[in-house]
Order: sequence, then structure tokens, then C-alpha cells
Amino acid sequence: DEGFVDFGEFLGDGQDLAEEFDGVDSPSPAGGPKGVESRVKGHDRVPRRQGSSAGGGGISGAAAAVGSGGWSPGPRSDGRPPPPPAGSLKALPSDVVQRFLQLVREGEYSEALKALRKARRAVKGRGCSKEAFGGLRALLHHLLEGYASAGRMPEALELLQGMKRGTEGRLVSAAAFNALLRGLLARGSLVEARFIVREEMPRLGVVPNEASLNLFMDTAARAGPAHLDEAWDVLEEMQARGLRADKYTVSILTKGITDRGDKRRGAAAPRGVALVEKFLATQPDDVDEVLVN
Repeated sequence: DEGFVDFGEFLGDGQDLAEEFDGVDSPSPAGGPKGVESRVKGHDRVPRRQGSSAGGGGISGAAAAVGSGGWSPGPRSDGRPPPPPAGSLKALPSDVVQRFLQLVREGEYSEALKALRKARRAVKGRGCSKEAFGGLRALLHHLLEGYASAGRMPEALELLQGMKRGTEGRLVSAAAFNALLRGLLARGSLVEARFIVREEMPRLGVVPNEASLNLFMDTAARAGPAHLDEAWDVLEEMQARGLRADKYTVSILTKGITDRGDKRRGAAAPRGVALVEKFLATQPDDVDEVLVN
């Protein structure tokens, strides 16, 4: 996982991790605090960074032809996120894990959080080894992705805010937010993805990483021609930060390039063409037939 914590540092600070999840209140069943919900819903009125698109064409069919960007398998047919790899959960009691996964499949997220706490208490006597902690983290991310894919973002954000205020603040990482972004990508919710990356992550002191921006860019690219500008903006931001862009998403953007150009940069070099050329130059190993075509 791209945001995996340094377990040597985490376990070497002398803290007892037994209360890692126990101190977090369950999010309200009604959907979390009204303040969080209103901020999420109101984010579509917040102006994003404006820019003329080099790609006003459609992306019809392109999303179906490419993968999910390498972060996670796609959502199941029932809309729930796929479970974590079994190998990552071996250090946890299997009965509790199976119960947790069943509750997430059924959309019983409050009960799933209780099961997660139970798993944490079960490994307390083992000193929370690297493997056990990694398994707990995988379950947490699965729960967060489930919240997002089910449209229950206020509850997810309330959970993360409670963790940030408590002793488990280090778990509120880019990897945790990326789990939310995967769920939002599966649901096609660009407004909420933008809110997470542009507002909520900075507010909680988390810097969007390479995977965060790739997921955000992918969500924008798949949201239709009206949102290609924003996807190009994210690609430009990634290149400015020296981050690797996902070739599948760049392929979607490339299919939408038109000759409209970008007046901010002059007619000689349409913006999309310039960004794709930079991608080709800086990530030659990711060039494939889809992008070249």
C-alpha cells in the first residue's frame, strides 16, 4: 500500500496500541454530523481551478476499455468493494474477520466498526505485530471504501475526524483517504472526490499523494467531457510535483483531445498535447499501444 506506516517507528515509540480503535465513537447512523454533510454537499459550489481544456471530446467507451489504475479491483456487482487480500489478514482471528467482511457486504457499517474493534482487542495480547496491525489497517480501509461506495461519506469523515482527535491519528493517512477515493471512483462522485482532495485532506493535515491524485484524476476523466478540464489540471499538478500519472487515465484523456487548444498557452501548443508529450518524455516505460494510438 502506498501509504503504509513505518512500523518500526510506530511500534518503537513505547505506546500501547490496544486502544487504537476503541476510543473512536461510532458515527451517527443518520449519516454523521450535519456540518460534515453540508460541507460535502456544498462543495460543488466551490470554484475549482479554471482552465481551458485541450480535450473537449467524449470518453464514451474508454472507461470500459481500461483498468482501474492498479489501486484496487473494481467494485463487485452488488456495489460493495472487494475484500482485502486474504494474505493480509492471516494474523487476525478468522471468525472475527469473516464476521466483519459479512457486515460490510450487508452494509451494516456501524456493526462492522464494532467487529473491527473486537479484532483489535483480540490481538492485544500479541503486542500488535506488524502483520496484525497491517491486517487491522486493511480492514479499516475496507470499511472506509464501503462507506464511500455506499454514499455514506459523512459517517466516514466523522470516523476519521474522531481518530484524528484520539490516539490513532497516524492512521488518518493518505492511504485511508485513498480508500474513500476508490469508493467514490466506483460511484462516479466527482464532487465528493474533489472535496476530499482539495478540502478534507488538507484540513486534517494529510498531503494527497501520487495515488490520491491519480484516483482524483481518474474520477474527473470518467465524469464526462464537461469535466476533462479538471482532469488535465490534476495531470499538470502531478507533473509539476514530479509524480507518476496513471497511463490508463492518461489514455482516456488522450482520446478526448481536440484541436480546440488552450488559449492560455497560445495556439502553437494545445495544452493536452503538451501534457501528453511531457508524459511520454518523463514516463517512457508507461507508453503502450493505447496511448500511442
